[in-house]
Amino acid sequence: MKKIALTGVSIGGTKSAVSHAFFDGKELSDISKVTFPTNPLNADETIDKIIKELDKIEDVGKISVICGGPLDCKRGIIQKPPHLPGFDNVNIIKILNGRYGAEVTLLNDADACALAEFLFGAGKGSENMAFLTFGTGIGSGLILGGKLYTGNNGMAGEIGHLRLSKSGEIGYGKRGSVESFVSGGAIGENANKRRIGRDTLLNSYEKVTAKEVAECARKGDKLSIKIMNEVADKLGETVSILIDMLNLDRVVIGGIYPRCLDILEKKVIRSAKKNSIGANFDVCEIVPSKLGESIDEYSSLAPAII
Repeated sequence: MKKIALTGVSIGGTKSAVSHAFFDGKELSDISKVTFPTNPLNADETIDKIIKELDKIEDVGKISVICGGPLDCKRGIIQKPPHLPGFDNVNIIKILNGRYGAEVTLLNDADACALAEFLFGAGKGSENMAFLTFGTGIGSGLILGGKLYTGNNGMAGEIGHLRLSKSGEIGYGKRGSVESFVSGGAIGENANKRRIGRDTLLNSYEKVTAKEVAECARKGDKLSIKIMNEVADKLGETVSILIDMLNLDRVVIGGIYPRCLDILEKKVIRSAKKNSIGANFDVCEIVPSKLGESIDEYSSLAPAII
């Protein structure tokens, strides 16, 4: 197969990126990436930066744009995501297609990550797979029957919105949601509240994030270990819901999980096993993301392939 040019645009709340590569039918090659700040309150400013980088590319080829939802992927509209309040019904496909005449697709970033891991990473060889984006927030992308499943309006897989408990903090707009327990933001907020008045290594930091909680847990800090154990238990419970509902053969977890395998992996698997149907758990692998820090490039480029 002749190599085809692909361009990926990733729009995030704090930074955006333009990636470029060539695809030979099996692998990506000559991957490049340029990152720049996003102005979440000003879509025009950010789009101008994207176009500036795209104009530098000799062969743009197919363009894929990935972004957090809500999105109308069929019409190509970014519908004012919470982390991008200035992107109010922005028809990104119309803008880029009009300028470059290229085929342009828009996809939720969690779905794009699932697709990237399915094609090039830990999901290779899978038929029914879920990818969990365990970062500042948490979402999931689904591969069912060997194909990306996005649902009726592109919003399938919003696992962070699922309620695990009637009590707890508010995450993803809902008290006791998965995101209020299992996300980098929740870990940091939880630790900052619970360290007050306690003898803990966490008090050596001005503001605690998930990274500091993991570091302190490795040093034997009791509060940090307790927090991470709770996260592992809830993450395992979340995985069990996906396993039982979809009868998956693989669950791939990205973000914080691969960086904290020593703290989380055994406990997550134990919790998933405890909370799921045995026959379903036995046919499903729970594995860390394989693409690691390269997933940004791969996930922005992968939608252009399909």
